Amino acid sequence: TAKPKELFISVTAQGRYSSGGQVLNSRELEEMLQQAAANNPGRQTVIIRADERCHWRYVVNVMNLCAKAHIRDVRTATADAEPAARAGA
Repeated sequence: TAKPKELFISVTAQGRYSSGGQVLNSRELEEMLQQAAANNPGRQTVIIRADERCHWRYVVNVMNLCAKAHIRDVRTATADAEPAARAGA
């Protein structure tokens, strides 16, 4: 069995999305997920790393976009506050 491909999506406390260092709006994220699913049919895993302070609706949006792209292996994790926020910047 082929190993699933993992795609990490980060969600900031402000609800901004990024992957691989690239900031994405919702449309760009949807396109990325569609392409990832097409490149890895049935083997695409998405791991959503959400800032623990972000509103749940931003995480749900990523989950809905994954479902729309037919990506069923979706995992979530919380991330500690962003370094700049911890430093009081």
